[in-house]
Amino acid sequence: MGMDPADLLHDLLDPLGVWGGFVALAGFLALLVAAAFALGRRRTLRKLSKTAADPWDSLARVLGETYVRLDERGRITVWPAAAKELLGWAAGEVQGKVLSEVLLPAQDERKGREQLAQVAGKGRGDRLAWSIRGGTGESFWVQITAVPVGDGAHRELAVFIRKTGERKIIGEEDYGALAADNAVEGILVTDAQNRIRYVNESFCTVTGYMPEQVLGQNPRVLQSGRHDKAFYEELWNTLHTQGYWQGEIWNRRRSGDVYPEHLSIHAIPGERGEPRAYVAVFSDITRLKAHEEELRRLGYYDSLTGLPNRTLFEDRLASELARAWRNHHHVAALYVDLDNFKVINDALGHAAGDNLLREVAHRFQGCLREQDTVARLAGDEFALILPDIGAGLDVEKVAQKLMRSLDRPFHLLGKEFFITASVGGVLHPCDSHVGAAALLQQADAAMYEAKKLGKGRYYVASGAETLTGEKVVGA
Repeated sequence: MGMDPADLLHDLLDPLGVWGGFVALAGFLALLVAAAFALGRRRTLRKLSKTAADPWDSLARVLGETYVRLDERGRITVWPAAAKELLGWAAGEVQGKVLSEVLLPAQDERKGREQLAQVAGKGRGDRLAWSIRGGTGESFWVQITAVPVGDGAHRELAVFIRKTGERKIIGEEDYGALAADNAVEGILVTDAQNRIRYVNESFCTVTGYMPEQVLGQNPRVLQSGRHDKAFYEELWNTLHTQGYWQGEIWNRRRSGDVYPEHLSIHAIPGERGEPRAYVAVFSDITRLKAHEEELRRLGYYDSLTGLPNRTLFEDRLASELARAWRNHHHVAALYVDLDNFKVINDALGHAAGDNLLREVAHRFQGCLREQDTVARLAGDEFALILPDIGAGLDVEKVAQKLMRSLDRPFHLLGKEFFITASVGGVLHPCDSHVGAAALLQQADAAMYEAKKLGKGRYYVASGAETLTGEKVVGA
């Protein structure tokens, strides 16, 4: 049977369509998630829903309902002013009490408590009809929409309450369309056959598709190709077993650009419990990813040269040592110190010194294989990792290559300058356990041995063998 998108949206955003609350809510949660990333930390949505700007309360205002919050034992933790206006109880009178005990007569209280416990237990929203007594003594029927928040033993409930039939007077369809069409996040609704039946304006803004270009199509038109078949199989398995899925995914805009998004998908149950529709709510997190990458770069890369810093260097060295131990391969570490850099830096200024360091980094990178690593540790000190290296003679060749790369003059402030380097190297034996910090210290010690031999020299320690010398001209 066909499905009218307008009727579906009405159901999704009306409490009679329980999961609809998530659609409007997602826009508010997205803003809070963005604020959390700005601090460089990811927080769970459950924690975010407890912030001062309570998104559930904001959702209740949009929908014209009253909202209260219950903890995992059904006790009232949030009771806004709107709840007092509708139900007649002040917050101080009900805080910490079980909702069913406050609202229901004694003969119905146990049943009401069990109903809320079942909603929390199964992790899916549900609607209930209660005949309650208000704080003023008045009795009336209300419809309660209970939505689980969180998971496991700490699952709480967001409860929306309205007098039966009250919303018909203020025009419920208009509220649903208004909330969906103006949501900050993109919204996509499909039928049970996964054909797109509705997209909102934010969907069009993010993806570049107009409604007529995607309605009736499968959402796979948005796939980026970055995820394999197993990823989507796991997504659908979670959706079918738990009723929802959320996570990060890469999709493709109409322009062809690939972008990251935070996506939540909820299955909308039909009368027999089978999914009759799916609601996808997403936000473009390109800027958040860029911010994460910037934080990662600041934490692991040298801001002057763009090379890995000491932290990332030691992490990579530890990984390479572990791999070498498993595969019985050699790893070499080199320590490089520029000779007389301080003289140039002091004479020409820090700006010229920085330019020299950037050029040195560039030249060193050109000496290495793809699997090698060169890092700037501090000042004029650099270090290298040479995985899968053959023998001490191979390390010696790399040391000479680094030194020859400095033969060309450096152009600073319109003049030519020359600089040399002292290089120390250590070949890690494949049958020995040595930590990254210890191997780096050995390379540092080898570099000082090279300095003792004079400027522009290298010193490579390879087990019982020691290789020393200058660069080989023309080699």
